[in-house]
Amino acid sequence: MWKKNANEYDGIYKVTNYPNGYRIIRKFKSTKTITEVNNTGNPKDSKFIMGQHGSLFSIPTAAFTFYDYTGHETCTEKLCRSCEAVCKDELVGQFSLQESNTVFSYGTITFPDKTIWTRI
Repeated sequence: MWKKNANEYDGIYKVTNYPNGYRIIRKFKSTKTITEVNNTGNPKDSKFIMGQHGSLFSIPTAAFTFYDYTGHETCTEKLCRSCEAVCKDELVGQFSLQESNTVFSYGTITFPDKTIWTRI
């Protein structure tokens, strides 16, 4: 059984742009995570995605990467004629680890589009 850990990132988050939505982040293995993404509040609408976090010792924030989050791949340009473009679907947010952080609120995950996941 999974238990909420007050001193880590795992837990339930509310989402700024989905009033009924939520995210549940759980530690999977080592730096790997599994996240339940729900935008409606109905458990039948949940999808589960894998992710990974950077060093939790990197103060004031740690990078969290969520894979297959958007359902759309973005591709980097080819560096040479024989090279293949690198395509991926990932979203990277910053998890705030310090209460005195002036950029991100403590215990939140903030994304480049200004979406904020706030731990409940």
